[in-house]
Amino acid sequence: MIELTDWLRRELARRADQEAPQEACGLISRAKPARGLPEGGIALWAAENASSDPEHHFAIDPDTLLGITKQIEARGETLVGVYHSHPGGVAAPSPEDVETAAQWPGLTWIIVGRGPCERCGGSGEVDATSGDEYTGAPCPDCEGSDPPGSAPVFWNGVLA
Repeated sequence: MIELTDWLRRELARRADQEAPQEACGLISRAKPARGLPEGGIALWAAENASSDPEHHFAIDPDTLLGITKQIEARGETLVGVYHSHPGGVAAPSPEDVETAAQWPGLTWIIVGRGPCERCGGSGEVDATSGDEYTGAPCPDCEGSDPPGSAPVFWNGVLA
């Protein structure tokens, strides 16, 4: 398992938002402790989504996969995981994810989805008062999210 630190959550959410409406995807490596990478030696390796239906599935081109794994090895790191996003869906493995994971036994999978913001319940507003009047203030946790009132949610585990 990979610890979902604040840094890792922010970076994965940023990458998912940046690639939406397509699924973002990439690999995760871990360095030896002395390597000096942030948050426990974790590094993310973005890959272009090569799926014929990138809004609903992800695929990493074999040449890209080989290139990334060679870079990971050259840096003395270990491949420990795969990440991808479900831009319009939940952060849970799909049947296709489980099938793909069978080709990557032992690796941790992190899936980034979108769900209702926990702070505002998906309304996009929080209670705020100004004197004796109620005003709906933008929720600081999901302000500007797409869709409104949503926040990143994560699934983290080993599928095969």
